[in-house]
Amino acid sequence: MGTLAQTEFLLNAATELSRSNGSQDFGIRLVELLKQQIPLDAAGLYLYNQSVHSFTLVHAIPAPAITCEVSHLAAAGTAKEAAIKAGQALRCDDLLAAGWTEGLVLRQISATISGIVAPLLLTTPTAPPRPIAVMFIGALTNAAFTEQDRVLIDRLSATIAPVLQNVLAMEERDALRAINSRLVVGSFTIDTLLPATLDLLQRAIPHDMRGLVRFVRSPQGTWFDIVHVDGVAIDLEQLKQFPFDRVAPAEMLATGKPLLLTGQNRERFPERSYIESVGIMSCMLCPLIVRGSPYGFLAIGSKRPNGFSERDLAIAEQFGYHLSQAIANLTAYEEIHSLKDQLERENIYLREEIGASVDFKELIGESAALQKTLKAIEQVAPTDSTVLITGETGTGKELVAQAIHQVSSRKTRTADSRELRGAPPDLDRIRTLLPRKRRLHQCHRPKDRPV
Repeated sequence: MGTLAQTEFLLNAATELSRSNGSQDFGIRLVELLKQQIPLDAAGLYLYNQSVHSFTLVHAIPAPAITCEVSHLAAAGTAKEAAIKAGQALRCDDLLAAGWTEGLVLRQISATISGIVAPLLLTTPTAPPRPIAVMFIGALTNAAFTEQDRVLIDRLSATIAPVLQNVLAMEERDALRAINSRLVVGSFTIDTLLPATLDLLQRAIPHDMRGLVRFVRSPQGTWFDIVHVDGVAIDLEQLKQFPFDRVAPAEMLATGKPLLLTGQNRERFPERSYIESVGIMSCMLCPLIVRGSPYGFLAIGSKRPNGFSERDLAIAEQFGYHLSQAIANLTAYEEIHSLKDQLERENIYLREEIGASVDFKELIGESAALQKTLKAIEQVAPTDSTVLITGETGTGKELVAQAIHQVSSRKTRTADSRELRGAPPDLDRIRTLLPRKRRLHQCHRPKDRPV
């Protein structure tokens, strides 16, 4: 392929790949473009995880399973690691004899394999090139590719690296927007929160298991309880054989940062032996912070080693943030609902106290002034008129007010219902309605002073 034809191919490839709907679609389109230009038996795209030095398969066409099997390997000693260190595409006429660890797997597939491995590097003027992925093409014969093929793949990887970066960013943005929208507008309980977002989470991060875990205090110290889990059965009693301060959630709790467990770092956490025994080979743990305090964590697992990339971890971390907000809203709603129930119970109690505190038999007296007051109560109680009760402290104004209320048509309503409907509060009237168990004849008032 001439230089002009190469340039045209690269421009068309960048345009085609920019239309990708996510990383999976990017990988499919890339493999199709490669097949149109170079005869090959296998091709694959792997995201590079710098923090844990591993590679995660995005898409591949195996022949048979060349690209899939090698994706399970640790990065150290692989051809993919060698390409990143070299900073350019590497061509190998005999992968089985090259000394890379992929040869251990590839020997079981074919007696002759050749390939080209190229890093996708992001370059900036102020920083060294940063690898984000590795591209591989292979053939089941030795020396299947030319130097011209290597140069083309090298130029292609440099051209499409920023395109892939943009596709990953848009994929993350769209996934989080959809998840956030679901969590905000939905009506959930703690138990249904994670299942309600399962389809969106699966679309954003292909996985085999997910769980919502809450930290609890026990006599033995900090531990955790499973709120929800699906895809695998977890026996907490089996996990409790490992000291909490040595397990992965303890490190996540101490640092406040998410963890990416690839399946290659088995010695780091002792519980990995049990987790792998139930079929989970790699997982992510993302902390959930509710109202500034650790609540628990989100666990997402895969049956494949290197099943998750740093891009997946970034999405899971943001999903954990939105999940934390939803949990905070749910707990706040539960507290409000509990306070509402408590206020209703107190309201009933106070109404009963008001009713119990009024006894017309307590309005004892034979004076003309008292008889005139009782007659006035009978006259005004059936009406909607506002009644002004005056008198010095200790003369029994509140008992008169309660007597009017008890014989009126409003006696089944709370004393402050008028204020609750929005009417301006009458503070003197409210004060007169406060229940005080006191007999009128016990009030010390000056002789012959009217009530």
